[in-house]
Amino acid sequence: MVLAITTSQRMSSSSSGSTTTKKTDGLLKPNRLREMEIAHETDVARRTRAGHPSKLRNALGAVCRRWLKAITPNDPKTHPVELRALTFIIFARYLGTFKKRVQNKRMREEGKAATILIHLGLSVFDLACSSLSHLYLQCGIDKEVVSKDLWAQVSTYKKGSRCAGAKERKKLGLSTVEGKKQLPFMGYRLLAKILFESDHPEHVYAHTFLIIDWNLVSWSETVIDSKINLVLFEKDSLLFDMGVTKTDENGTRNVDHPWHVHGCLEYPEICAQLSFARLIMANPLILNGRTELFEGESQYDRFYSMFRGMVGSDEWCGTFAALGITPEDFGTHLIQKGAAMHVATGSTASSPIASICLRANWAMPG
Repeated sequence: MVLAITTSQRMSSSSSGSTTTKKTDGLLKPNRLREMEIAHETDVARRTRAGHPSKLRNALGAVCRRWLKAITPNDPKTHPVELRALTFIIFARYLGTFKKRVQNKRMREEGKAATILIHLGLSVFDLACSSLSHLYLQCGIDKEVVSKDLWAQVSTYKKGSRCAGAKERKKLGLSTVEGKKQLPFMGYRLLAKILFESDHPEHVYAHTFLIIDWNLVSWSETVIDSKINLVLFEKDSLLFDMGVTKTDENGTRNVDHPWHVHGCLEYPEICAQLSFARLIMANPLILNGRTELFEGESQYDRFYSMFRGMVGSDEWCGTFAALGITPEDFGTHLIQKGAAMHVATGSTASSPIASICLRANWAMPG
């Protein structure tokens, strides 16, 4: 489903006029294409609070989600994409956009462009193929019958892209290891201390978000976007009702056992109760349920962008670099992975792997 949305975005934004019609002829119906163009124009006109163009594509995403929800198996009229018309060339053109910009000191010293594009890792291609395969399943179409040649060529394409990406990284002197880095405990404490001692009002919210994100371990937009009714105070701990998570789409798995978060008296900058008290003092309306814990949209994008800016600032970039952290490493799971690693290796009597997986909402090994 994610692939269907992204593919449609690429097709609508990378072409215009008659060229768009030719590229999507037989793949997207004209009325659907026009609906996407209108949504795209709405997103482009959107601005942030600071007046800058917004990177969010909420209108276009809403259109695509509505189409996906309306899919009825074996009813071509409800299918957002004519999968029988999807060729390997079109899909490969989409996969070819899976690149990221990296900075290379070696090229900068030689007087060349310091920022270049390189291929992403194999996991991204696997995600795209898995999403497309799920779309076939939703539409009630056997991919091995309808698009046998496409899937045969995709397998070869992924192997070639993996080799190309490894060669690019080797040539530039970059690491070929895939996967996200983790935020070490010392880096977590340093970032929390900076936010805790800052007099910027926005940093009060960022500090509480950081503490909650680390202690919950699991990614949970339900908690971040919730009001005070999902948070309980019991003795020396905060209790969070996790609700819907990535591995629990119905939100019923953790009904009887909320996530406990205890305080830390030794280091006040990472004390959950203290950070939560500061948040309530900054916005008392939270207590009567008149506003969410964190107002606005896309809280993860909002605060992670703030963290990246702080890690890359002239004042702190050297300190964080000494801990092995760069702004480029600050991805969506850096904090959760760091918390899980600290729980597993932070003492000689660490928690069992089963408890860590349950807390992080990860699949059990084996």
